[in-house]
Amino acid sequence: MLGNQRGSILVTVIVIMVCLLLLGTAMASMSIHDQRQTVRQQKNAEAMYIARGGAEAVAAYLLQNPEAVPELLSKGQDEVILPNGGKCIVEVTEDEDGTIYIASTGYSGEHSERLTFTLEPEPVLVYPTPDPKLYFPTLDMAIFAEGRIELGNSATVIGDIGTHSVKNQDVYLSNAARVLKKHGNYGNVKVGVGGNPNKVVHLKNAAWIEGTISNLEEERRYPLPIFPEFPELPNRGNLTASTSTATISESGWYNKITVTNSGKLIINAPSGETIRIRAKSLELNNSSEVIINGDGKVVFYIEETFEFSNSSTLNKSGSPDKVMLYYAGASNKLKLRNSTIFNGSIYAKTADIDLANGGQIWGNIITGGVDVKLSNASKAVVQAIYAPNALVTVHNAAYVKGAIVCKQYESKNSCVVEYAPEITGIWDLIPDIEFETEDPEPIVVMKYIKGSWSK
Repeated sequence: MLGNQRGSILVTVIVIMVCLLLLGTAMASMSIHDQRQTVRQQKNAEAMYIARGGAEAVAAYLLQNPEAVPELLSKGQDEVILPNGGKCIVEVTEDEDGTIYIASTGYSGEHSERLTFTLEPEPVLVYPTPDPKLYFPTLDMAIFAEGRIELGNSATVIGDIGTHSVKNQDVYLSNAARVLKKHGNYGNVKVGVGGNPNKVVHLKNAAWIEGTISNLEEERRYPLPIFPEFPELPNRGNLTASTSTATISESGWYNKITVTNSGKLIINAPSGETIRIRAKSLELNNSSEVIINGDGKVVFYIEETFEFSNSSTLNKSGSPDKVMLYYAGASNKLKLRNSTIFNGSIYAKTADIDLANGGQIWGNIITGGVDVKLSNASKAVVQAIYAPNALVTVHNAAYVKGAIVCKQYESKNSCVVEYAPEITGIWDLIPDIEFETEDPEPIVVMKYIKGSWSK
């Protein structure tokens, strides 16, 4: 029964009842102006009003809610018993051309009238709004390379590895290198679509894979994020802290920031605020410290030079998701060396990256460069090394916990890459990071326009 249905049915009942109120007014008017009208004529007219009201109610609802057409088509007939004893039966059908027929029969006593109203289909192209999160690259493997992956000399991967390559021996493990499971999961190797896994993967000299070897289900896409236009900010000149302390509490554009010789730079970033610091040069060396004070975020925009060395630290005790550093310099390799600690994310537009000699980053490395090196007990923890254009080399007891995306990968000499499942949500935590969206394919949405009446 119509009165027991949800959504569109309730709308239909309400509209029909409104029509009946109008009908009552019309009947009263007719009885006053035409005393000769017979009871039979009144009943026929009342049935006609009921039929028309039912059809108009359903038509109005479907014009506003075309997605409800399949639901009404599946219901067959719907019936409403009206307070005055009359009733209305409505049936919605569709022909092969997509025209909707709303057949409505009104009853008043023993008298009935039937009307049919049509809705003509009108296909409309709709362009959905893209969801940026749909374009965040998937980070579900310890290592994913476009091409060759080589592990040697006791190199260890705890997690899955994958490649688009279908070349023979392009996944090459030797000299006790190993790919291991973690908590009973992972430890698998996946090669390019259409490749022969047993030929692409080559094991030599006690190397082993604890999981399975198979093909990728589909090709993957790993674009670089959007590198932002650097903002126009108030000019603050130069800032130097050598054996002293300097403070930044507002966004600004500096020619040169130098913190050296145990100097400190304190950046006040209150909760809910983002401090933006643009500089031609940022130099942190010789046990210098950059301290983020507060729960806000700090975004650095470095144009030409970033030096970070000799036991210097940036946001050492703070959460990595508070700091983002964009580096536009192209001529200099970005070096984080000699017991440095960087808690945050770095996005180098085209520069190569060198993390060495005990340097640590607790965050993310993103680069459009072609060479990324981690060596000599350097450490990158719970983060992504996202370098889709680069050869990533991990040597000499270096340690990575997170995920690596690269063009090619090489690891030797007791290095460890350990997949961290929490890496899957990393894009939501990096300040300001965005990827290009693609215009979704248009979809055809069926709408309707009013047709005609018939009996």
